[in-house]
Amino acid sequence: MGLIGGIFTALVSGGTAVLFSPMTFIKSPLLWLETINKYRGTHSAGPNFSFELVIRRLELDKNKVRNYDLSSMKFLMVAAEPVRQKTLKRFIELTAPYGLSQYVMAPGYGLAENCVFVSCAYGEGKPILVDWQGRVSCGYVNTSDPDVDVRIVDPQTGEEHKESGKEGEIWISSPSAGIGYWGRVELSETTFRNKLENHPGKRYTRTGDLGRIIDGSLFITGRIKDLIIVAGRNIYSADVEKTVESSSDLLRPGCCAVIGVPEEILSTKGISVPDASDQVGLVVIAEVRDGKPANKDVIEQIKAKVAEEHGVSLAAVKLIKPRTISKTTSGKIKRFECLKQFTDETLNLVPEPILAKRKLTRSNTTGTCREGYTPRPRRNTTISSPNPRVSYIEIVEFLKKLVSEQTGIHGSKISTTANLTSYGIDSIGVVRAAQKLSDFLGIPVGAVDIFTATSIEDLASFSENLLIKSHPQDMRNSDSYSEVEDISSQLATEVSLPQEVSLLHQMGIMVLQFLALIYVSVLLMIPAYLSISVYMKLISSNLSLTMLTPWTPYVISLAFAPLAWILCIFATCSCIALFGNSFLQPNYALIPNTSIWSLDYIKWWALYKAHEVSSKVFAVHLRGTILLNYWFRMFGAKIASSALLDTIDITDPALVSIRDGAVLAEGVLVQSHEVKNGILSFRPVRIGKYSSVGPYAVIQKGTVLRDGTEVPALQVTEEGKLVPKYDKANHIQKVAELSKDRDDTYQVVYHLMGVYTVGFISSLSAAVVYCIYILICQRTPTIEHFMFLCISGAFHWFPLTLIAYANVVSGTSLSPWSFAVSVAAAYTAHGLILILLTCLINYSLSRNEETPQAHLKTCLRHRIIVACHLRFAKLLSGTEAFCIYLRFLGAKVGKYCSIRAINPVLEPTLVSIGAGVHLGDFSRIITGFYSSRGFTRGKVEVQENSVVGSQSLVLPGATIQNQVILGALSSAPINSVLQRGGVYIGSQTPIMIKNTMHELDERIEEMDHKYKKIVGNLAANLAATTLQVRTRYFHRIGVSAKGVLRIYENIKGFPDHKIFQPGKTYPVIVRHSNSLSADDDARIDARGAAVRIFSENSDCQAPLLDLTLKTGKAFYARTISDFATWLVCGLPAREEQVKRAPHIRDAVWMSLRNAETFTELHYYSNICRLFRFKDGQEMFVKFKLRPFDERIDEDSGKVEPIGILPPETGAIPRDSNDKRPLLFLADDFQRRVSSPNGVRYIFQLQFQPVPQDAATQDVILDCTKPWDESKFPYVDVGEVIINQNLTKEQSEELEFNPFLRCHEIDVIRATSASQSASIDHGRSLVYEICQHLRNNEPLPEAWRTFIEQSDVKVDLSGCPVAAMLQKGNSNSSNSSKVTLARNWYQTSWSVFAQPLLQTFLPYFLLAYVTSGPLSWLLSAHTTMKHPLHWLLPLFWVISGVWAALACAIAKWILVGKKKDGGSALMWSKSIFMDTIWQAFRTLVGDYFMETTSGSTLFAVWMKLMGSEIELSGGVYVDSMGAVLNPEMVEIERGGCVGREALLFGHIYEGEDGKVKFGKIRIGEGGFVGSRSVAMPGVVVEDGGSLGALSLAMKEEIVRTKSHN
Repeated sequence: MGLIGGIFTALVSGGTAVLFSPMTFIKSPLLWLETINKYRGTHSAGPNFSFELVIRRLELDKNKVRNYDLSSMKFLMVAAEPVRQKTLKRFIELTAPYGLSQYVMAPGYGLAENCVFVSCAYGEGKPILVDWQGRVSCGYVNTSDPDVDVRIVDPQTGEEHKESGKEGEIWISSPSAGIGYWGRVELSETTFRNKLENHPGKRYTRTGDLGRIIDGSLFITGRIKDLIIVAGRNIYSADVEKTVESSSDLLRPGCCAVIGVPEEILSTKGISVPDASDQVGLVVIAEVRDGKPANKDVIEQIKAKVAEEHGVSLAAVKLIKPRTISKTTSGKIKRFECLKQFTDETLNLVPEPILAKRKLTRSNTTGTCREGYTPRPRRNTTISSPNPRVSYIEIVEFLKKLVSEQTGIHGSKISTTANLTSYGIDSIGVVRAAQKLSDFLGIPVGAVDIFTATSIEDLASFSENLLIKSHPQDMRNSDSYSEVEDISSQLATEVSLPQEVSLLHQMGIMVLQFLALIYVSVLLMIPAYLSISVYMKLISSNLSLTMLTPWTPYVISLAFAPLAWILCIFATCSCIALFGNSFLQPNYALIPNTSIWSLDYIKWWALYKAHEVSSKVFAVHLRGTILLNYWFRMFGAKIASSALLDTIDITDPALVSIRDGAVLAEGVLVQSHEVKNGILSFRPVRIGKYSSVGPYAVIQKGTVLRDGTEVPALQVTEEGKLVPKYDKANHIQKVAELSKDRDDTYQVVYHLMGVYTVGFISSLSAAVVYCIYILICQRTPTIEHFMFLCISGAFHWFPLTLIAYANVVSGTSLSPWSFAVSVAAAYTAHGLILILLTCLINYSLSRNEETPQAHLKTCLRHRIIVACHLRFAKLLSGTEAFCIYLRFLGAKVGKYCSIRAINPVLEPTLVSIGAGVHLGDFSRIITGFYSSRGFTRGKVEVQENSVVGSQSLVLPGATIQNQVILGALSSAPINSVLQRGGVYIGSQTPIMIKNTMHELDERIEEMDHKYKKIVGNLAANLAATTLQVRTRYFHRIGVSAKGVLRIYENIKGFPDHKIFQPGKTYPVIVRHSNSLSADDDARIDARGAAVRIFSENSDCQAPLLDLTLKTGKAFYARTISDFATWLVCGLPAREEQVKRAPHIRDAVWMSLRNAETFTELHYYSNICRLFRFKDGQEMFVKFKLRPFDERIDEDSGKVEPIGILPPETGAIPRDSNDKRPLLFLADDFQRRVSSPNGVRYIFQLQFQPVPQDAATQDVILDCTKPWDESKFPYVDVGEVIINQNLTKEQSEELEFNPFLRCHEIDVIRATSASQSASIDHGRSLVYEICQHLRNNEPLPEAWRTFIEQSDVKVDLSGCPVAAMLQKGNSNSSNSSKVTLARNWYQTSWSVFAQPLLQTFLPYFLLAYVTSGPLSWLLSAHTTMKHPLHWLLPLFWVISGVWAALACAIAKWILVGKKKDGGSALMWSKSIFMDTIWQAFRTLVGDYFMETTSGSTLFAVWMKLMGSEIELSGGVYVDSMGAVLNPEMVEIERGGCVGREALLFGHIYEGEDGKVKFGKIRIGEGGFVGSRSVAMPGVVVEDGGSLGALSLAMKEEIVRTKSHN
């Protein structure tokens, strides 16, 4: 290309040529564009590989400004190797801004034997075509072109293919052709001196390339030679195979295959290839000597040897058992068959090496093992996934070490600004370096990447960006934080060890946990006690002001109560910081991990719970303020003042660093620890400057977010993984503006005023309650009682209310019953008043939002709404009262909605919820949140009858249309529209997996992913052909007639069957045709007979059964996969397949019939049907139609084989001497039908029982192998008499449906493309789709989607679409039916009774249970004179345990035990009772039990409520979400449930208002990560891991680590 097209063309034309060496280009690909820009180039060319290099450089430096001007280009050829559509498209996209026109692109084809050029797709004003396999046209073919004559020839016979689009070898006749190879006469003769019969006088050059011509365009499809092009280099399989065989003595000589596998196939198997490899990866398949497991070092030896000798990297190495590689009879390796086996995963692989399991028991004191040493992590030299702890600095050091190893230069003398080649490393050394760098990073890096890099630093930066590109959702460490490197290196000794702990040790740990709870209660109770005491003394000192007015002390009490609450907030924070962090916080550097049975764990757990509970009680009211930054700073976090925190879920603050301008939105969880396999481990978290984390994202331990990083909503980061950075300049500017608004020093004052207002409104609500009480009961007010209510209203948390009661009232004469009623009535009344005040204030503040103080008013509204929700409104969830509350706030909520536990809605006026909507537990409606763009807000609309799953998000601007189901842990993105009837799953970009408004095709629903892909591509290909020709692809010309099928009176050996009953008669139609698309009966082809059997006495209106029969007892394809391969591959590939399976050859030849009449042939069904008999037995059945004349045997019309396969796509062309008419068989059939006796056939059945074994069933269903007739003979069932011809039009209109079935005669289903039944199951769908397209009938949406999701692009814009399926009748009344409709008494219950039962009753029960310990407390204080502040912590723990026991008892009384697999209606009594208990459970959790999560006490509580938990096995449960349905939870030894994980024993799927139940099982060592969701029926197997923020669908089995 360079010599002829570059130098010689410039010399001949007198132009200017600018040349640079290939090595120069590889080192700096963009030099090509710079040269074109500098010299105003007009013509240039390069291989596909060179365009890839330019693309990679442009993509890696997207933000760099370049001033290229490429508008001078007129002709830019891409050739020399396969031209990729993706490459052309991306190159045009990236260079269009520089003025390069897409019309200058010229994909071409050439070879040295023709002096390079043959053709190119340029110059004729035509678009560049792409075939159905994504291949780019490489030129136009004109048979009259004197310069080049291109022909497609059968490489075996040397005959030209006449059919358009048929694959064959490319032959070229051109004056440019060479005369031969130097010194190789014989090869020159066979290559350059070939002739074609129809083109005398021309000599043709054999190219060795495979191709096809479609509509005058040339497409290159492959090569005949064993040549693979990788990264622009020619790789010969035989050469590499020799190298592989010599790499290890374990490999069998002569039993190795090296194949080139396309990237799309490798990607489906999780194997990636470098971007510069031309989308082809080298795969080695080699036999081992003894078939035993081989050490992985063998694979590394093979890779290293090939890299050393050939300079290429291997994508994969597959070791197989001896004598299993595919060979010809002469012993040659069949590489095509090896490729097929690799693709189909049918290689007979040797087993993986078995690693001996070693049981290590960790010491709880020293961290060592009983064997006497501590296991240390080792670096794995074979890395199959990205290195989780790699950083930029580590990459640089690794590269310096590589250079040092290969050159002997000391590392200190190696400059990072020089490239690797400058140190004298040759090409082989570069390949070695690429292989080692790939292993180090865990992703493939090409040798060309090392050549291209300008320096070691550049290569390290490139590698870092390559990690981002390969894993865009992952996270990694950044060198920008030196402290991260320091701490991470100290924490890099995490290990997972099974725990064996004695019973005595377990009891000791339980005692320590109880003592730790008391210590936590001291940290939480004492500050509250001191704050209340200060409040009391302050009010007492001002009682003298009563002389002014009697109400003055009451006003002062009301005004000072919020101040006492604020004092309590800061006192609690200070107390935990001083007495918690100082004594309990572990040394994270010295103790990076510890056992949950150790003292270090107990100390950490106590501090963790103190942080968690105090944040949920107090810090939640500081969200979005600078005060929250101070809160976490007190706990040890490094948080910049300009950072904005709208979340309180930050664990282990001492390990968290948040820098300037960072924004953490609502609900973000920052977790620096993890408990797994009984081991607690820590990793620091660093969030860089101007980073932004979206709502309810999870930042896991070890995460480092670099400056300017943005984590989308509901996403999870992982330790050591990268998150892609966004447009940094624009991003930082926006966040800086947001931070600027918060720099005002008065912000602290405003925020304190906001917190005070929240406390004041709550205190005011309590004061109003007291006033109402005084008025109703006609009591005299007392300052003590008023003080108590005001302080209780401000603090609200029930433990603090009891402290206030003990401190202020200090005694009671009420009985437990009266006390409980008073408390419940007070809390319920307080909540109702609080809701009323909140709604009024929200309405007032939401007016005139255009004022300068609008921002402050908005923040205040948000805080008031959040406080009201947390203090009372959340207890109303699931009732109509909650819907009314939202309406009062300004939201539009329809009738009959089920709104479960959702988050506080900050902007209710932006919410619109239609009738019958179900918002699942812990679903979240986000109308606004803080981000890098400021406060993002937008309207949220959820239309009628939609379902939003648990833990799902609906973000601002999202619209969920009617009857949508948004799955659990999914999101409706900002400004998105989820289409009506869709079922969506996915957290970042939800995917519609089906549409309930459209009719589904059960055949598609039953297919697995691979099966769908194969059938979808096949259907799309045949659909494209059908749309072009509007006729049948198979059985195109046919002749039909009708008659009857008369079942014999006596059928021997055939069980009693409802349809094939003796004496019955059925109308039938028989249609004869040639199997393939030939319109010539003289063409020797397989003959077909389609039989339609109608219902009895239906007068040919109701089809009962459609059968497609053909000549020949067997079919050439066992599965749909074989069928698709057969259709698309060329004759050479088919012949290779036939050589391997001779019975397929017999099936093909036995199907051909040289017939004089259709009526004297035997027709077989090949495929089976499932017959169900009256006695209940089932049988597989095959059908046959034979001539009535018994003298006509099965060999009638038989054709003797004349080759491996018939020469023309399964048929033999008409003999030149044959003068019969084109459709003489059709004419003959019609003539015989019109005769007095008509045409008669015998209808036969062949049957055998259905075996129980699935493998045996698949063998029986194999249609390539006929059944043994000696065991299963054909039985005469009836006689077919045909006596009335159908017209040509009637025959053409016939459409046979192979999937037509009934209970008595059923089709056999297939779920996988590897099953024998798939040949019939899959083809029935393909044929039916083509029938609809051919007849221009409406195409069902399920079929349309099926085709559009295939890899083949088919224009269906002109095809009508079937109307949506309406459930029930199509009238408007039915379509508007509300799914969750209730009758009047259910609605009344949900509005009045249910809310009271969910508020009054839980508080009553809690107050009643705690009244006993409270009486003890007051008695001990008054009679025994014990100081109250020392009794309070013990009181809280004891009363909490009592409350937990009461909750367990209430569970069994109110709910009972749900059955695994049971169900209940949404508005049924059992669900109402469950909702009441859930409210009580929530209250008990808030009161005490949430503080115990992660301890043995919490596990005991779960067991009391019905959970099956192995208490002695180190079970760790850190989530109240694990007790939603406690009897549906089973956790074995070592099982762990992370923070806020949800174990749903129930699910609502939108089906007739039913709630279904199912058990969740977590096996030994199983792990459920933080905020993950497990639905009913989920099984986490032993050692299985469901990652943080991941979803396990209903009845899913979790085996390995799972990520969202």
